[in-house]
Amino acid sequence: AWSPDSTRIASGGYDAEVHIWKPRPEGGYGEAARGSLVICRTQESRNSYANRITCLAWAPDSHTLLAGRSRGDIVQWDTITGECLRIIQRHQGVITTLVYSPDGTRIASTGEDGTLHIGSLEEPDQDLVCQQTGAIPTCAWSPDGSLVVSSCQGEQALQCWDTWSGAPCERIPLSVSSTKQLSIQTIAWSPDGRMLAAVCNMKDVVKDCQALG
Repeated sequence: AWSPDSTRIASGGYDAEVHIWKPRPEGGYGEAARGSLVICRTQESRNSYANRITCLAWAPDSHTLLAGRSRGDIVQWDTITGECLRIIQRHQGVITTLVYSPDGTRIASTGEDGTLHIGSLEEPDQDLVCQQTGAIPTCAWSPDGSLVVSSCQGEQALQCWDTWSGAPCERIPLSVSSTKQLSIQTIAWSPDGRMLAAVCNMKDVVKDCQALG
């Protein structure tokens, strides 16, 4: 994941560590960064497959970084020092997506436990918890921050949620016909907030755009 100020890249892996890199694009591929500037790890998770990093999200100011882990918790790190700032238990299982709201004040996360959480890091006990029937592969904030849209494993539709109440809103069916059970793997809003693009897990089927009412 690129930092919002475009100066660094963060990577996470099965070793439960996050590495922060400084690219050197002016030197070409042969002169790219060969070693990470900062290594972020927690003592209990070092070399632990059970705590592998599954998703990353930079804070808008690029000073901190969030990492979702396979045990269902979120770790916040200082991106300059590598200091662990907090660990928040949010899901009962693998976290699949972790994204900041457009204004940077809240985060949304999804998990294999079938829940979508919306809330702030400062008040995790005040999270809105939206329940679906299966694992949730992905979610995305609308550009104005009023909605989060999510998918659900095995469902050929997108579900919109009100980000202030957690109430379900419009449900948008996938406009692809198939005899196989499809699941939507990733979602993106158009910058004007009027369209959604979604990709499903069927080979060669990579489209679904639907205007919102």
